[in-house]
Amino acid sequence: MLTQVESHLAAQIQNKYHPQVLQDSHQAGSSAPRMFTPPYLSPYDPNIDSITVQQSDSLGLAMQRGMTAAGMKGVG
Repeated sequence: MLTQVESHLAAQIQNKYHPQVLQDSHQAGSSAPRMFTPPYLSPYDPNIDSITVQQSDSLGLAMQRGMTAAGMKGVG
């Protein structure tokens, strides 16, 4: 859904540089998680190698464990 300028520019950057790690930031209300980390919900982009998805999931779970251990709230 490339209806927003931000989405269109993000897609251009991803297609040009093919980043291995991407932090996708969104704002949310006070009753929802404030930071989203991998593993993200499927379906994944079929152009992303499955090994990259698995490594991203591992990285995200490590981030969640660290932030939870530090007492940070709002991580999902």
